[in-house]
Amino acid sequence: MFPYLQIPLWHLGPYSFGVFRILVATGILVGYSIMLRKARRAGLDTGCAAELCIWAVICGLLGAHWFKLAYQPLLLWRDPLMLIQVFNGLASFGGVAGGLIGAAIFFRRRPMPAIDVFRYLDLLAFAFLCGLLFGRFGCYTAHDHPGIRTTSWLAVQYPKGPRYDLGLLEVLLIPFFLGLFGVVKRFRLPGLYVGAVLILYPCARLWLDTLHEHPPRYWGISVDQYASFACILVGVAILVSMLRGAARKTAVPASLPAAASDRP
Repeated sequence: MFPYLQIPLWHLGPYSFGVFRILVATGILVGYSIMLRKARRAGLDTGCAAELCIWAVICGLLGAHWFKLAYQPLLLWRDPLMLIQVFNGLASFGGVAGGLIGAAIFFRRRPMPAIDVFRYLDLLAFAFLCGLLFGRFGCYTAHDHPGIRTTSWLAVQYPKGPRYDLGLLEVLLIPFFLGLFGVVKRFRLPGLYVGAVLILYPCARLWLDTLHEHPPRYWGISVDQYASFACILVGVAILVSMLRGAARKTAVPASLPAAASDRP
């Protein structure tokens, strides 16, 4: 079993920092640096990559915090200032939604061919997962996602008995999605990675939702189930758009010989 970590606050003068916030900030910086490095290696404009990342991070943080309130709506009722306390509770699905909205704003401001949009989105998805790895480890240290009781070797030894820690389980799952990047890259189909992640990641979350002890529900459906299905639909839409673009690209050369044969 995994240990129940208890890490004290870090103090800097009058300020105190929990390890969760430090890890989230570290994840943002790591994701940003990886985004720029991957863009440089792919021959993309690093300035565009940096701007896209900034839009995605800002909107992602807002979305992650506001979506967290869907799990605990009474927090906003008790303290309306929760709306602007960005680091006081984050939800990854909200980060995904906010990040995609930020990306949409960026591409609206900087129009480019669809193939380049997909290339940037692939890198953004990879960078997001790199940052999420740190954030989810922070969730494990904070133990704010306890699961059902179990005697599995994947359990965490909580003070009142072993149980799953959903943050830790996601830490163990994310390397799989990161490794998928190298596999998908061989197909040379821009957009395939981000589409696949937007489908496979929520499938993993649907499984994790079954290990949640008391998931918040609306009309009998949990918040994660709503978010997972919405995320899958977006992933399918991206894959369909990507495949249609690839089909059009291959159809053009096929028509050239026929057109050439009509010449006198």
